[in-house]
Amino acid sequence: MRHYANDAETGKHRFDPAYEANKRPMPSDGTEYGQTTFRASGGRIWAYRGKRARVLAMLATMAEGVTQWDCYPWHTRLAASVKVMRDDGIEIETTREGPFNHARYRLRTPGTLKIQDQRSDGGSFRTPKKSA
Repeated sequence: MRHYANDAETGKHRFDPAYEANKRPMPSDGTEYGQTTFRASGGRIWAYRGKRARVLAMLATMAEGVTQWDCYPWHTRLAASVKVMRDDGIEIETTREGPFNHARYRLRTPGTLKIQDQRSDGGSFRTPKKSA
């Protein structure tokens, strides 16, 4: 069902994509994650925060791969994040599909994923405050 907003000049309805986008629940932009770490089976470690952290988590957990549509609207430049990860040494495969030649990205580096909460201090214990 499309929602329309009144056009102030004509009084007629027009399609309002901003209204449509605000109605849908927005997925997280990855800011609640302190750090996403991926450890390859060879021992190499990559760590990202924010949008790249969420993309890395999606690549590691979605066997069918990730497309731009999976990341919309919180990340509109998926190809740029994939390029940065490739430049860092992560193997990501690109396949083209559909009549418009859309890209689907799949993680080819075997390894494990760890998502650390931003409230965490890395697992260390807090030191008690000294009283005066």
